[in-house]
Amino acid sequence: MLWHVKKKNYILCLSIEKEDNKMKLDQSPFFRKPIIPWYDSNLLCWIFIIICTISLVFAIVGIKVALFNHLFSDYVWLPICLGLLALFVMIKILIKLIKRGQNF
Repeated sequence: MLWHVKKKNYILCLSIEKEDNKMKLDQSPFFRKPIIPWYDSNLLCWIFIIICTISLVFAIVGIKVALFNHLFSDYVWLPICLGLLALFVMIKILIKLIKRGQNF
């Protein structure tokens, strides 16, 4: 027997239901695929990787400009941070795609 607590008008009442009349579902069926949301699809992951690659190239060019120009040598930290963030996001998305095992 299962005990279910139902909240009704701020008064708790208990009801008894039999376990026999419920259909038992398999907790982990092998045929069920995980549902991937649209913002985590393979297409958008590849678009994010392309955007991160462009940002990484932009950061590398920014580092070169900042190192060769004495006016911008104090601001070399900015393209370094941009490059590290782009590289971090790109690696995380690639790991996600490898774990998912689709289109890679």
